[in-house]
Amino acid sequence: MHFTKMTLSSESRLTDYSIINRSAFIMKMLVCALIMVLLCSASVHSLTCYNCVDGNCKTPTECPASSNYCKTVSTPDVFARTCEEFCVPGVNVYCCNTDLCD
Repeated sequence: MHFTKMTLSSESRLTDYSIINRSAFIMKMLVCALIMVLLCSASVHSLTCYNCVDGNCKTPTECPASSNYCKTVSTPDVFARTCEEFCVPGVNVYCCNTDLCD
């Protein structure tokens, strides 16, 4: 039996290496593109809270983008529902941060 020794030429090895590099580059670009699509597709969702309009305090209202909380103030003299950027809960103050939670 006769065996021949096969060697890859330096040109062949260089071509194989460039194919690997090109594949790695393409994969990196696809991953970067996917991350960009995911980051850019995250839509800004405005909070919806109940607000008091003409004595009706169950009026759903889309809050401004800066509002993070629905706030309800309930005392014997005052009942109010508003959209707020900040809210500190207390004895007569209720704060929440999901749609129509107040």
